[in-house]
Amino acid sequence: MIESDGLADRLRRETQQSHRDVEDARCLKGIFSSSFDLEGYRELMKRWRSFFVPIEEALTDVEVGDYRYRPRLPALADDLASLQVPTPISPHSSAASSLEGPWIPAGYEEAIGACYVIEGSCLGARLICRRLHEHLGPEVKSATNFYGIEFKQWRWFRQQLDRVGEQAEIDGQRVVSGARDCFRAIELHMD
Repeated sequence: MIESDGLADRLRRETQQSHRDVEDARCLKGIFSSSFDLEGYRELMKRWRSFFVPIEEALTDVEVGDYRYRPRLPALADDLASLQVPTPISPHSSAASSLEGPWIPAGYEEAIGACYVIEGSCLGARLICRRLHEHLGPEVKSATNFYGIEFKQWRWFRQQLDRVGEQAEIDGQRVVSGARDCFRAIELHMD
């Protein structure tokens, strides 16, 4: 009997290209450029805020098995305050003004896919924090709360995904679509 892989493996496999595409987004790729400066970091944090403002409310109560979404906006607010970036009155900054509208998960399955993308992004956070501290120095010491969010329970989260994916009422294709859409929304915010 051949065992099929679970939802976590399916997400990894079916979103590989989306993952590569988002890594090539101008603002994210810029972190590792020798010309990356404090102003570039401020812009990056504004773009992250612009991405999270519309979707955070939709994800706040999402549970995947025993997992519950962890909000990012408080860490972003702290970082922006440390960087002396005023919080816009409008929740959407100019970083996303060219978009037709913010992406928000259409339903529970799409939200699961978004959580996969967001929690997975924490895996590289330690590397990014080290790069920011080395390249930008003490100016960003108190402004890396967002990139300081670690997720040391990735295996456990993958198990929760697999457990939820076994439920008959969960449409795995919608979960994958949600992950791809989330990657695409990040890419649009970061380009």
